Amino acid sequence: MSAPRAVAPNRRRARLVILGGALASVLSASSACGGAKSATPSALAPTTGPTDAGAAFSGDGGGGGGATGLGMNPTSSGPSAPLPVVKTPPAITIVSSKRSEIVPRVGTAACVTRAAGASETPGREVDKLAKACATASKMKLLGPGTASSQSASKAPLEVPFEAQAGRCYRVTFAVASTVKGVSVLVRDGDGAVAAEEISNGPTGATPRDGAVCFNAKDRAVIVASVGDGDGAFALQVLEGDRL
Repeated sequence: MSAPRAVAPNRRRARLVILGGALASVLSASSACGGAKSATPSALAPTTGPTDAGAAFSGDGGGGGGATGLGMNPTSSGPSAPLPVVKTPPAITIVSSKRSEIVPRVGTAACVTRAAGASETPGREVDKLAKACATASKMKLLGPGTASSQSASKAPLEVPFEAQAGRCYRVTFAVASTVKGVSVLVRDGDGAVAAEEISNGPTGATPRDGAVCFNAKDRAVIVASVGDGDGAFALQVLEGDRL
């Protein structure tokens, strides 16, 4: 029996390298076939129902949470559907006059309420209203009233008057029952709004409560317009000392 041959150190190292490479290939193939399943921890597996956060933000109460519940498409950067259109509220007139101010006055609001009444003769109605408010608020009628007809298709009615320094003013108005959405405002000489009242009629006053008091002589303008309908329109200016 012959003695075993000695293996040279270089050849031995070469065999170890080859065996090591083969073992690495086997392990790599095994990982590619079945290792992906064990790479996901069971704690991160998806749940069968929506999470609390998903239920809170879901637009229809159904499953799914996060951005999907808010109506967003998770695969895109924008919304999945157009946002609802929000109607712009009507503009609100801002009282901005630097030549006048609205000053509270006893009896101004109550007289309009007591005198309110529908009428097809606004001229008579505004005369009754103006006299009732003049007595209640210690004011007097400034000249004759103005009678006209107004509609939504017509340009606003403008009535100028001379405002005196230290004096206060109020505009009473009445409209036919066929007129709705009445706006009566007072502008100063700069065109700034001193007071405005919006009413559905049949009677009203600008300002609703109190009076517009001017700090200097000015040429003011009453601007009356109608939002809907067509019919008779009348107004009367009241004047009084600042109390």
